[in-house]
Amino acid sequence: GDATTNAGSYTIGITNGNFAPIALSNYSFDNTSTPTTATLTIDKALLTVTANRTRTYGDVTPLSGLLFTTSMVSGYVNGDSNLITGSASFSSNYNTSSAATRGAGDYSLNTNVTNLVVSSGNYTVVGGTGTLTINKQQLDLKVANTSRFYGDNDASPTLASATNGQLKYTDTVDSALSGSATFNLGGVTNSTNIGNYTVTASINTLTSANYTFSSIASGTLTINPAILTITAARNITYGDASPLAGIAFSDSQVSGYKLGQTNQVTGTVTFTSGYDTAAAGTRGAGTYGITVNGASSLSSNYTVNVDGGNLVVAKATLTGQINDRERFYGSSNPSFSVTWLPAGFKYSETISTIGATGSITFDTNANPASRPDGSPYAITGTSTLASANYTFGAPIPGEINIKPLVPVGLESLRVFGDMQSWSFGLASRLAESGVSSADPGSQINFNDRSIQIVFPEFRDLSSDEEKKKKKDAGETTAQDAKPAPRTLSKN
Repeated sequence: GDATTNAGSYTIGITNGNFAPIALSNYSFDNTSTPTTATLTIDKALLTVTANRTRTYGDVTPLSGLLFTTSMVSGYVNGDSNLITGSASFSSNYNTSSAATRGAGDYSLNTNVTNLVVSSGNYTVVGGTGTLTINKQQLDLKVANTSRFYGDNDASPTLASATNGQLKYTDTVDSALSGSATFNLGGVTNSTNIGNYTVTASINTLTSANYTFSSIASGTLTINPAILTITAARNITYGDASPLAGIAFSDSQVSGYKLGQTNQVTGTVTFTSGYDTAAAGTRGAGTYGITVNGASSLSSNYTVNVDGGNLVVAKATLTGQINDRERFYGSSNPSFSVTWLPAGFKYSETISTIGATGSITFDTNANPASRPDGSPYAITGTSTLASANYTFGAPIPGEINIKPLVPVGLESLRVFGDMQSWSFGLASRLAESGVSSADPGSQINFNDRSIQIVFPEFRDLSSDEEKKKKKDAGETTAQDAKPAPRTLSKN
C-alpha cells in the first residue's frame, strides 16, 4: 500500500523468487523455502480541534457565540478536508475566575469534541487547548475638573475617566492605575483672581494592568468668589420687639476674609426677618432666618451671603400661684386651682387663649382627719402644661386651712352616768350644719367617741314683711325646717 491506504491491519510477506535482485556478499538466499509473513497496522490519523479567541478586559462572557468551524481543525492528510460535522463546546479558566481577578492576559481555551462526528474511518477527533487572549481596555484619561474659593490653597489635582463606560466591574481611576502623573497648574496660586484655569498632566510613571492609555486630556480649575458672611444673630423672648432694626453694621460682623484682607463690604446694610414682618399676635416663638439687605462687595473676588444668621425667639415663662383654700375639719378637700400672674402674658393673651395643653396635678398632706391646729397645710402642683409660645414651671405652692367643726358657747352641764347632756345657747353660726340661728334649747349628746347635735325648730328672725315675701316666693321658713340630728366623730 501507499500513503492513501485506509487505516487498518494488513498482512505483508515475501514471494518466492523475489530475492534475486538482492545481492549480499556474505549471504545467500534460499528461494525454495516458504517466506515468513507480517502484519502492517495503519493507525487513524488525529484531527485536533483547537479554538483561539481574543476579547477585551471587562467582557464577562468571552466564550459567548463561539461555535465550531472547520478552520479549527488540524491534522488532515492526503488533501482531505471538511470531514467533521456536529458541534463542540468550549471552556476556559477565565470563566471560573472571580470578576476581580479577570485581568488582561492569556487564558487556556479547551475544546470538548464529544458531539463531533468524523465521516471517515481514517481519522480520530481530539480536543486541543487553545488560547483566550484578554486585551487591555482602552481608558481615556483627563484631569478632573475642580473648583475652590479665592484665597484657598489648591488641592492636589486628580485624574478622571473622560469617556463613560470604559471602567469595568467596580474599577475606579484610582484603583485601576498605579504610579503617578505629573500635573501643571500654569502658575495658579491662592492669590490668583477668580476665573477658569487650564490644568494639564503628563503620564510620567502611570501604568495599569488592565487598561491602556497614551495621553491625558487637560481639565479646568475654577476659582470662585470667597463668601463673606455678616452675622447679626440675636436671642429674644416671645413678646419682645425685634432688635434687628437697631443693629448698626460694622466690619467686625464680617467673617470669611482671605489673605488678611478686610473692609470689602459696601452699601447701606440692614437686617430683617420674618419675625419683623409678622403681625404682633402671630410672632410665635421659634427660629427666624435673618436676611442681610443692601450689602455688596468691593471686589469681584468676594460675594456677600444674604444669610445673616438666626433670630431665636425663646418661649415666655408663665408663673402660676396655687390659690389658698379652707374647709371644716372632717370634710374632703375642695378642688384646687391656679391663678396665673398676668405679668407673664403677652399681647393681652390669657391662659384660655394660648392653646395650652396638659394639666396640673395637685398634692397636699391635708385629709379629712387632718387637725385644725396643724394648719396651714401646703398645696403643691406638678405641671404637664405646654404651649407653643410659653413655658410652665411648677406653680407656687398654696395653703389650705382646716377650720374647727362647730364652735359653741356652753351654758350648763348635766351628767347622767356615762352619758353627758349639755344644754347650751349657740354663740355663733353652726355653719357646717347650714343653720343660721337657733334656740338656746339646742342640745349636744356625746359619749366617749361620738358627738350628736340635736337641733330644735328654729325661729325665723326675719321681719313680717320679709317672711311674707319668702312665703310668696315658695321659700321654706325656719319654722318649717328642722335639721336631722348630726353625728360626728369625736377627736
